[in-house]
Amino acid sequence: MSSSRREYSRSGGKDGRDSRRRRRSSTASTSSAMSVSMPSLNVTHKRVAVAVILSFCIVSIIDLHKLLSSTADYNGSRSEGRRSLLTSLYLEAHSTLLPWAHHHLVDVLETPDFEKETALFWHVPKSGGTTAKRLYQCMGKTLAHRVGADPRFGHDHDSEVVVFEPHQGKDWKVVNVDTTIKQGIIRAKTMGLVQSHTTDLIFTMEPAFAGENLYDEEHKGRFLALFRHPVERAVSMFYYLQAATWERTYRPEWANMTVMEWANLPNAEENYIVHKLVGKSFGDTVDETDLIIAKELVRQRFIVGLMGEMEESVRRFNIVLGLNMDEERNRACMVEFFPEDATPVEEEVEERETEKTSATDQSNSNKHPNFDENSPEYQISRKQKPPRHDPLPVHCYVSVPEPLQNNLVDVTESFGKDNSSTAFFWHVPKSGGTTLQRMYWCMGMTLANEVGGNPKFHTDRSKLETFKPWSGNPGQVLNVQVATHQGIMDAHRRGFLANEDQPHVDVVSTAEFELAYTLLFNPEHKGRMFALFRHPIERAVSKFYYLRKATWEPTYNKHWKTMTLKEWATKDRGENNWMVRKLVGKDPSAPLSNVDLELAKEIIHTKFLVGLQDRFKESMQRFNIFLGIDESDPQNQRCIQEFTSNVKTEAIQTQGEKNAQNSYSHPELERNGETWISLQRIHMYDVQLFKYIRDEYGRQGVLFDTGADVEIQ
Repeated sequence: MSSSRREYSRSGGKDGRDSRRRRRSSTASTSSAMSVSMPSLNVTHKRVAVAVILSFCIVSIIDLHKLLSSTADYNGSRSEGRRSLLTSLYLEAHSTLLPWAHHHLVDVLETPDFEKETALFWHVPKSGGTTAKRLYQCMGKTLAHRVGADPRFGHDHDSEVVVFEPHQGKDWKVVNVDTTIKQGIIRAKTMGLVQSHTTDLIFTMEPAFAGENLYDEEHKGRFLALFRHPVERAVSMFYYLQAATWERTYRPEWANMTVMEWANLPNAEENYIVHKLVGKSFGDTVDETDLIIAKELVRQRFIVGLMGEMEESVRRFNIVLGLNMDEERNRACMVEFFPEDATPVEEEVEERETEKTSATDQSNSNKHPNFDENSPEYQISRKQKPPRHDPLPVHCYVSVPEPLQNNLVDVTESFGKDNSSTAFFWHVPKSGGTTLQRMYWCMGMTLANEVGGNPKFHTDRSKLETFKPWSGNPGQVLNVQVATHQGIMDAHRRGFLANEDQPHVDVVSTAEFELAYTLLFNPEHKGRMFALFRHPIERAVSKFYYLRKATWEPTYNKHWKTMTLKEWATKDRGENNWMVRKLVGKDPSAPLSNVDLELAKEIIHTKFLVGLQDRFKESMQRFNIFLGIDESDPQNQRCIQEFTSNVKTEAIQTQGEKNAQNSYSHPELERNGETWISLQRIHMYDVQLFKYIRDEYGRQGVLFDTGADVEIQ
């Protein structure tokens, strides 16, 4: 495997933990051996031993001095060397977690148990927490936060846990406690909030205090949080508290200050995140040990979200919260808070928190200037706040089915021609797959798809054989039909891909992913996956216009001919979330969940080389490398030029003259209009999957040394 492909593969933390465990074991063994042997030495030997030990100590001190000096030379300060040593020593300890975190919280890698654990959201101020709270209110979840103990609702002195609706007609509930402050957390503990299993999500500003007091070993918590760059968060807080007269921490004296003036003042909340995680008051100093503890707490116990990646973060939260995103209400809330094509970077999230359409409170958000990282304002603010460390990616609680894992080659191992495997093109309808196959026929390749089983081609079906279906075209097909379930089963019975002496096939092409990889491939002869993808809504619209006129198709629907697109898009027409369903093997009537979406993503990530219809030429070049096609061959060059020179984004037009039936133009749909949003709700999982596929396309650039836009881990 090339270095770029190795970089693309995921890495785990087990090796690091094992090495630390071995080091501790080795250290313990050495100490034990010394303590046992020393009493048996005579006096002379003892003196020699002491001298040897002292020599080792002196050498160690010299080595340590060299370590600190060399690190100082490298980093420009000797303290960096001390920190590296302290970090190493701390991580050698038996546990890197505070006792309450070790015993009261579930590990981030543990599969969620929605019946036993209670989730807690740490609301870091000015980091998108208010938006998250209102999103889950929109979904009708029962929350514990400040509103529950508001005296206006008459439940602030109850001695038992009560769930109630604070606002009539809003259809969201709260518990009668205020878990955002320490006093409220103590009250919630006395009332047995976690033990009552009444709350979907607890919000707090005091993560350490809440983790220590609300939970126990029998009733554990799962922690979630949204984070934002500390400098940006601090600047946002400065502008907010200039005007927030309703806040307890309102600072009228800041009203006429500039950021430069404010940043030069002593800051009572320096290193806010570290203070809160380790449970120290703001008057207490935090040191590097506290930083290490905080980092380990986040790494081992937090589902991490980023304000700048709000939608993706919420999607991860939804998974660990066990939310059914197939429910209409949940889907509608996601669409409302995260419209299609929105790019919620930090400042846009803040602006969105002012919009009534997102059920937000205008008093919680403020627009303010943004500063470049090289500006004096940014730099002086940064001196008060340490830079953010990138969090680890969230663990996916899915596993690829065993037949899929065994019968398909991993994408990083599947390049070039290989006699022990066959290229498998997953044909996603109306995404450019027909054009791609015609290009490969033009190159003289042999395909197994729907053409070989067409009755108009009279072939001997008693044996497997290839033939040329069109005169003047060098392309060939095998006399099997793998476009339908019946065709795949028939091909399997005839020994397709199972016999070494059968005719060579360059590419197998079908839309029936699950049945094909199960029956046609096996651990001895695997499939190598690749596919072209298109935005699900654009694909659905294209298919609607196509099936209005495609009388030759078995799925032609004469009723659609008189429908407008707006009418057609009002409800599911039997193909909702086609991609996810095909990948995970669920029929159109079966409910989908976030687990299915995650499994589909995992399959794409591990098994598929992905291409995009709107980047057809570049995708085709990647596929050619994948298939081992010689692009310097004159015939291949002619075919590439013919089939890529006129490709359009909206509809593949190259074959317009060759097959007007399968390619055509149609009106474009307005993005984020009423019809688009309706289709987005219907195809919600496919839209999420396509966003992931676009990112995966960028990440896979490292496999071709094209400079991927996204860092691969």
